[in-house]
Amino acid sequence: MTLPQADYIIKLPNTKARFYDMMGWMLVIINLTVFCTLIYYLTSLQERGYAILGIVVTVINFGFEKIFRKPHQKATAMQQTLMYYALIWLLFFQYYIIGAASLILAILYFIAKREMDVILYPDRIAYPSFPPQNIRWTVLNNVILKDGLLTIDFKNNKIIQQLVDENNPVDENEFNQYCRDKLSTVK
Repeated sequence: MTLPQADYIIKLPNTKARFYDMMGWMLVIINLTVFCTLIYYLTSLQERGYAILGIVVTVINFGFEKIFRKPHQKATAMQQTLMYYALIWLLFFQYYIIGAASLILAILYFIAKREMDVILYPDRIAYPSFPPQNIRWTVLNNVILKDGLLTIDFKNNKIIQQLVDENNPVDENEFNQYCRDKLSTVK
C-alpha cells in the first residue's frame, strides 16, 4: 500500500520550544542530582553501578551530540536521555512509580518537541494537534494562507488560526488557489 503524496507542507513554529527545553534540562538535572545522591548513600555496589550508569548515559548522549551532530540535524540527546532515565528507574532500580513518571514525562517531551507541520493531501488535511487530526475537505468552508496566518474554517463554524513559520517556502497565491480548487471539487 502506498501512502498519498502530500501536496503542501506548512511548517508551524513551536512557540513553546524554549519552555519545553527548560523543563527537559530541569528533569536531567534532577535525575543527575538523584543519581549522585544515590552513589553517595547506597551501600549496594550493584545499585551504585546503576546510578553511575545514569550519569554515564547522560555524558555519552550529550557528548556524542555535541561532537557529531551537524548544524542542520535535529537535537535528540535530551529525548534519548530522558527515555534512558525511565528505563534505568524501571529495569535496574525497579522503582516503578519513579520509572513510570519518568516515562510519562519523556513521552510528553517527545510530543511537545515534535515537528509542527500542517500537511495537505488530496483527500484531507493532517493537522498537528494532540492527538493528530485528519480533516476531510468535505467538512471545510475555506482554507486561507494570508500574511503568515493559516486559517482553516469549518462548516460547523469552528475556526483554526495558526501563525506559519516565517521560513515557510509556500507561495500564498498558489496555495490559496489549490485550496479553492479542492473545496470547489468536494462541494
